Amino acid sequence: MLRSLAPSAALRAPLSPTLSAKQKLMCAPDLPPRSKTDPTPFELTAGHEGELQAFFEANPAYFLAVQGAPVGAQEAYDEIHGELPAGWSYTKKWLIGYRDPASGKLVAFASLVSDLLARRVWHIGLFVVATEHHGSGLAASIFRGIEAWVRSNGAQWFRLGVVAGNQRAERFWARQGFTQVRMREGIEIGGRLNNVRVMVKPLADQGLRSYLKLVPRDDPALD
Repeated sequence: MLRSLAPSAALRAPLSPTLSAKQKLMCAPDLPPRSKTDPTPFELTAGHEGELQAFFEANPAYFLAVQGAPVGAQEAYDEIHGELPAGWSYTKKWLIGYRDPASGKLVAFASLVSDLLARRVWHIGLFVVATEHHGSGLAASIFRGIEAWVRSNGAQWFRLGVVAGNQRAERFWARQGFTQVRMREGIEIGGRLNNVRVMVKPLADQGLRSYLKLVPRDDPALD
């Protein structure tokens, strides 16, 4: 996970102010489809802030591993209202919750950014599954649905950041087919400095060189 978002009431720098009808469709796809066994996806809004905060507080493992501290009182607010760094292009920030249809409880959360830094590059900002479901295969199943969804909407690359030493996350993303392209050192997350492994996954038949042409900031030669 790479949280490069700061609290703000608005997002900036949309990728393009003038899109064709086809491009607009690409920028606003339906949510990932629900399988027969997985929770139901829905798009979170500011009205879900309290529910998301309660979910984070009930499932603090990620925050303890990455920030070395319990969940902050503003975590959900920051996640919902955070803005991308100035000048970063994108089309939309997606906040997707997954609700257990039986209990109605939020059991997973994913934030994604479409067309981040370049068209057809999707970034995973945060992916949290309730602790009670760790080891159940739910995280992998939800991710497969997300991957199929972004592929169907034209994505050619997935990108994310994993804090070095967060072994559960490192193992999970490696199993999903992500490979490291760059190590970014001294990144502040939740008040603590971390080294972040920038990882990518091709979603089309392209080599890494083509990705680095799209996103030169991820070139390992910069390390």
